[in-house]
Amino acid sequence: MRGYQPKARGQFLAPIVEPEKGAVTLSYDGLDGQRMSTGIRFSGQTPDTLTGDNAGFKLALAPLTSKQLEIGVNTRRETAVAGTPPAPVDVQRSGTFEQQFENAEKQFNAWTDSAARITTGDAHFNSILNRAWRVLYMLRHPMPNGQDAIDAGVPWFAAPFGRDDLITAFQMLPFKPEMARGVLKVLAENQGTKYDPSRAQKVGKIMHELRMGEIARTGELPFDPYYGTVDATPLWLMLVGRYVQATGDTSLVKELQPNIDAALKYLDEEVKANGYLQYGGESGAFLSNQGWKDSGDAIANSKGERAKAPITLAEPQGYLYAAWREAAKLAELSGDSEKATDLRAKAEALKERFNKDFWMPDKNYAALAIDGKGNVVDSISSNPGHLLFTGILTAENAFAVHDRMMQPDMNSGFGFRTLASSEQAYKPFGYHLGTVWPHDVTMALYGMHDLRPGVSSGVMMDLADAAASYPNNELPELMGGYPRALTKEPVPYPVACPDQAWAAGSMFQALAANLGLHADGVSNELLIFKPTVPQKLGEVRLEGFPVGDKRVDLYFRNDNGNTSVHYNNPDGVRIKLVPNDATPTS
Repeated sequence: MRGYQPKARGQFLAPIVEPEKGAVTLSYDGLDGQRMSTGIRFSGQTPDTLTGDNAGFKLALAPLTSKQLEIGVNTRRETAVAGTPPAPVDVQRSGTFEQQFENAEKQFNAWTDSAARITTGDAHFNSILNRAWRVLYMLRHPMPNGQDAIDAGVPWFAAPFGRDDLITAFQMLPFKPEMARGVLKVLAENQGTKYDPSRAQKVGKIMHELRMGEIARTGELPFDPYYGTVDATPLWLMLVGRYVQATGDTSLVKELQPNIDAALKYLDEEVKANGYLQYGGESGAFLSNQGWKDSGDAIANSKGERAKAPITLAEPQGYLYAAWREAAKLAELSGDSEKATDLRAKAEALKERFNKDFWMPDKNYAALAIDGKGNVVDSISSNPGHLLFTGILTAENAFAVHDRMMQPDMNSGFGFRTLASSEQAYKPFGYHLGTVWPHDVTMALYGMHDLRPGVSSGVMMDLADAAASYPNNELPELMGGYPRALTKEPVPYPVACPDQAWAAGSMFQALAANLGLHADGVSNELLIFKPTVPQKLGEVRLEGFPVGDKRVDLYFRNDNGNTSVHYNNPDGVRIKLVPNDATPTS
């Protein structure tokens, strides 16, 4: 955990060195009574020197020749028995490295076989997507219920996070919907069942973070799991609805109905105080900020002053609006029209209230938050960008947010800053005070396309340009917020996770937005709304794009600035196309 030093450590045991095998076992007895051991085995050549600290090799190489060494690693966790020495960890050598690599590739390919296959006319863009698939595959976290959660990122966040998992699954929903199914079930299984303020747990609440290491197992930190998040519960409900809509998997509604009801009841209780979701003002909270911008200084007004708790953030209200509307659709599928009507009424009342309370007429923009004294936190931030796909803003206000985000103080040239550079609290390296987060950018793009098709495609290609300056064409967790005109390429944030789930999913979300893809597996329909293919991409091919349990092949092409659409539709999906100044060909 970045920035945290454990209060105490367990005992490191003497290494077991087996020179004849070229093997070493390192063991540690944790404070939780667990013994954790790591076995290391060298093959290809036995080390000339081998200790518990290092392995040394002497190699004689003729010109233009090579020698291959292999290192195998295996781990074991068991109950520690005080005073007993550890046993060696056996590291079996089952096949050569090349054979193991080939086997790993087969497993990866089997995982991606169920997803839509995406290729574009730009090799660099294809490389971004290919790398992102591998990152998402690597970050899968198998859980005891047989489903995969998603680790948020490595090295700092190698654990499932409710918000991160839900947003990543949402990003990937058009192309690999089974990721969403797994995340929804994992989070349902860890849904709050009691009131526990030490873990911010409440009945029906969706968790924030689940750690499974020694610090969590001893209870030193309350992460087994921790529930301090204001937005995971509405995001979970929203994703249930959108997953069912895209896939037609109504069986999941029946399976999760108790969880859906518990989440709705929890949300009703939370909004009783002031009509909104809020957080803070309680002693002992581990996180002072509980939206996605959860650093301590993230919520600041135009004077640079930190907001005082309790805090009512903007974007969770949009998620709540979308959650109630999606829950209404699920209620209709279950035959409960009265419940559906009630949920829609609550959503519309929230929309009216929000556009009155959060809108800043003098800035023609939505406030970042409302503080504990009822004052708007009036800084210009990226948070309102998330509102664009939820539908909570009036049409007039949505266009105003769109246009304001495209101004130079918000748009760095590599994506939107978390805080406008014109604000007092702006720092180009402030974790949430001016940096650029790929997922934050594409959450906005997902709603921006429907407002002004074509504008969002330019921002998507800016992100693609940013990826070119990183190893493997991979977008990191976040980047510095310096203007592109000044730096020419993004300035890396020093301790950003190089592999971050929602950064990997961001380009898929941007692509789905710009192609205008809206699958309806319940009705066997695919809406393609004003698709836009940037000139640099030239074309986009989607093979096996899922609509419910059916598949369709789609081909989008930039024809002299317009986008044409061709498709192969053997399963008979009903395709509705709203063209973007283009004449489609089927």
